[in-house]
Amino acid sequence: MMQVLDKVISEIAGRGERVKLTIDITNGFRYFPLLYFSAVSFLTTFRNVEVDRILYGNIAGENPGEIIDLSSAFSFIQWSQATHSFLKFGKVESLAQIVKEKLGQAVSSDHPDKTVSDIIKSLESMDHRISHALPLEIGSCATDFLEKLEVLNSSKSIVPPFTHIFNQIAQIIGPFAGKKISADKKQIRLSEEELEREIEIARWFFSSGRVGDTLLLLREYFVNMGLFAEGYEDWLEQGTRRHIEGKLGPLSRLCADERMAAHLTEKQLEMGQTWEKLSQLRNRYAHAGFKVEKTRSRKELMDVRDILEKCEVLEPIPLSLNSIHSRLLITPVGKSAGTLYSALKHTEPDYCIAITSKESVDLARQACREASFDEEKTRYITLKDPYEGYDELDEVRAQCLPDLHQAERVLFNLTGGTTLMGVIVHSMIREARRAGISSRTCVLIDKRSPQEQQDNPFVKSDIRWLEDLDS
Repeated sequence: MMQVLDKVISEIAGRGERVKLTIDITNGFRYFPLLYFSAVSFLTTFRNVEVDRILYGNIAGENPGEIIDLSSAFSFIQWSQATHSFLKFGKVESLAQIVKEKLGQAVSSDHPDKTVSDIIKSLESMDHRISHALPLEIGSCATDFLEKLEVLNSSKSIVPPFTHIFNQIAQIIGPFAGKKISADKKQIRLSEEELEREIEIARWFFSSGRVGDTLLLLREYFVNMGLFAEGYEDWLEQGTRRHIEGKLGPLSRLCADERMAAHLTEKQLEMGQTWEKLSQLRNRYAHAGFKVEKTRSRKELMDVRDILEKCEVLEPIPLSLNSIHSRLLITPVGKSAGTLYSALKHTEPDYCIAITSKESVDLARQACREASFDEEKTRYITLKDPYEGYDELDEVRAQCLPDLHQAERVLFNLTGGTTLMGVIVHSMIREARRAGISSRTCVLIDKRSPQEQQDNPFVKSDIRWLEDLDS
């Protein structure tokens, strides 16, 4: 039996050219039609063969009978295979192609051609969107397809049993349906329903084995959760999304710091830890595996499943810590107390962090008193070696972080102190920018002679805001 199957395949495939095949299954052993169908399934899938017609002659005795065209029965098999590929692996191309070529076999001939062509266009459009993991576009195409399908269903024009196939397609893409896109996507609003729709697509990608696309979408889903929690309307603007991304990175770093983790809520800890795990996994796929670490597919699949399940239960929450300072000043203080005095007078903070040394801390205290600034609202961080103590950088940064991340606005002064103190302040400026914390940076200018500054340090100097100079 298998030799017969091999003979049929070899004879037809051996021609080396495109073949339009007509099969007559009227005569022969009863198992021949099954062999033909098996051979044709292989040939149409892997060789340049197209089934033109499959015919059966309904002959009764010696009298000529009706010729029955069974081509649509084989087409149904092809439709089923293409639909299975779509449902199981998220591959729309084969389905779109077979709909384009053979939709006439599934829809009665008296139905308007425009609706048929609309269905074809809708599926072809969906192919590109799904293949490239574009969730908003997928939502628009899914809605469009379902609307077109409803027109066909209501007119009862779909030929049985093709209704089962169309219903299967509708069942899988139904949860993906979103707002239809016209000129642009500005009219799409970020909502709980939109977030749930994105998770549905991520679930489908994962079940289809599309791990990279799952991670890609979950990363953007995380950003969307942050945007939703903080009430952004312009959630698709690049600058707005970068702002939230800038908060997620620092949040994950705070989670890894035991001292800072104590200032986070349980939900913020969950969010930060999941983002860190997601970012590491996503980067392995985003950079095509060009990492030192070996890719372990089984373990990574389990990790992605864990992240997906976590995303399904995570609630959108504000990413910033609760504010305890409205205006925080971070400034170096060296041997000239006048710089701290002027910085306090100009910035009018409600809390101050003074980066200083054991030799200068008393001068810093005196400057606070002269500026009538409450010393209890000042934190003095003293360097053991204000000149070469670069090994103290991490410790000093760690002491600054809780106040920095709990400030509505941070004001940085660059004037005064040693080079090392300036390096510390610059590192905190970078941290504030990464975290999306509102900040400004100033320098102080005192045009008096060094002797005058030493004799009378507590005179309010001039100030320049660097952001104003940049503009």
